[in-house]
Amino acid sequence: MKTRAYEKNIERLKAMFGTYSHVARYMRMDVRHFRLQRRTPNKFGMHRVAQATKILRLRMLLRVLREDYGVSCSVMAKALRKADARIMGKNSIK
Repeated sequence: MKTRAYEKNIERLKAMFGTYSHVARYMRMDVRHFRLQRRTPNKFGMHRVAQATKILRLRMLLRVLREDYGVSCSVMAKALRKADARIMGKNSIK
């Protein structure tokens, strides 16, 4: 997951929002929650981590796309909400 592009994007977000926690808050992610989940060996906990990484990746991708193609913020927000709902849905194990 931690590719160079991802790192670069995080750096850019950090520059925009200050600290990493602000980046996480901007992505509507509670980092501590997922850190906690990672320690739980049960399947559901791991599933939550998978969902979190999926959503984080997706958000980074959409941000880049928004910058490249000049999509408006409201359109991106709508896309993110739809994607979140899909990822958090019960049929998305992988």
